[in-house]
Amino acid sequence: MIANESERNEIRAGLVRNNGLYCARLFFKRRFDLKMIISAHHKVIQDALDRVRNGEISRLIINVPPGYTKTELATINLIVHSLAENPMAKFMHLSFGDSLALENSSVARESIESEEVKTIYFITLHIIFKLVQSI
Repeated sequence: MIANESERNEIRAGLVRNNGLYCARLFFKRRFDLKMIISAHHKVIQDALDRVRNGEISRLIINVPPGYTKTELATINLIVHSLAENPMAKFMHLSFGDSLALENSSVARESIESEEVKTIYFITLHIIFKLVQSI
């Protein structure tokens, strides 16, 4: 069965909420107009980031060479995903170079303010509201 636009958006919202790599791929495509190819190291990094978000890990250092999408996953998408779920979350993004920290923060802000994020997380709130009403 082919899902209509509303059903596709609900499916996408569920995937974004529950799958950090799906969220990363969605925003990677939006930013670069390229498909993000998921490799084993992405899964390891995302698993660690999920454990940070769930409170299982309080300190995490990720050491991988440049160009392995560490910044995309551990900085930009972690901030977007976390703030969309909890707007009261606080982040401190530090970098050796001020320009890199400002650029990453700007990209995260643009992603949060995008229509896609607003649509996806509005759907999330709508689904939660429906569940609460049914109880």
